[in-house]
Amino acid sequence: MFRFLVAKTPTPVPVEPLAAVKVEPTWESSAPSTSSAPSARRGGRNSQPTLETYTPTTTARKYRLKTPQERNNSSYKVKRQRNNDAVRKSRTKAKQLQMMKDKQLEELVIEVGQLKEKLRVANDRLARCRCRR
Repeated sequence: MFRFLVAKTPTPVPVEPLAAVKVEPTWESSAPSTSSAPSARRGGRNSQPTLETYTPTTTARKYRLKTPQERNNSSYKVKRQRNNDAVRKSRTKAKQLQMMKDKQLEELVIEVGQLKEKLRVANDRLARCRCRR
């Protein structure tokens, strides 16, 4: 019922290469990659290393668990409470500083927009000025 016209393409004639073609190593090769993209071998974001092949690059910090007697000690409790307060204060300060920077950025972006508009108006006036001709 329907007929399609298909143009025949000429068959390519084999030609000898002018220079030797470089052979790239395969992906499974043990050659190091020069790519900047993360790979599963190097611990990319979505990599799921198996337990047999994973070796941690850093060592865990050594610490000793507190005994119940030490944890119930009043000086330990005071020390922990002071540390918790200091951490809370530090995080609150960092959040406030970030909020202040964000607000300042917004103000500067608005100011830049206003200055660009002023410059555009001044350039338009200058272009229409008769004294420059």
